[in-house]
Amino acid sequence: MAKNPNLNCFHVKKGKKYTVKEIMSSAIIDSDNNSAIRLGQWVAGSNKKFITMMNKQAKLWHLSANFVSASGLENSDLAPYGYYVKGAWSSGNLLSAKDLAIIGYHVAHDYPSLMKFFATPEMYVAGQKLHNYNDTLPGRKYNVKSLKTDGMKTGWTPRSGYCFVGSYKKGTGRIVVVLHDKNEFSDANKLVKFTYKHRS
Repeated sequence: MAKNPNLNCFHVKKGKKYTVKEIMSSAIIDSDNNSAIRLGQWVAGSNKKFITMMNKQAKLWHLSANFVSASGLENSDLAPYGYYVKGAWSSGNLLSAKDLAIIGYHVAHDYPSLMKFFATPEMYVAGQKLHNYNDTLPGRKYNVKSLKTDGMKTGWTPRSGYCFVGSYKKGTGRIVVVLHDKNEFSDANKLVKFTYKHRS
């Protein structure tokens, strides 16, 4: 999978060792699918066991979600690499907007140390440039300084289309926005502006 440019941007080299921080950076900042799967294998011992952990966590958070993939890819992309775990050929992770908002909330509040990864526009890891596709970050086209965005995650697959979970800080609280929209960044900013205006 690491050799497929359509699925990965972080090119691992056979025999070279990488730190968990390096793999975490490539998974979060540059949406590297192979890195996301590798992290799951490291945590659980295997890709299949990690997906089981994901579904157990979904129940603990009272989500309606069903996971078949550690990376977000659909089975049709996973199968050639031996990562087809369950479901139909076209199956992918199923989550509602509410599910994603709850996950975003827990990431930001329960694991605040991860936010520095989500807020990083770009960086070099193991000699490779990682690019964050969240264009609401500082220095990007859709950044609005007053909205105080600090990251979260973009995504895309053929079946899901464009997806965006955005995090915006307000006082001591946080607003998490979930969108499935080709105008994801501009619409996220509109939604956050509306929220700032109508919520104390």
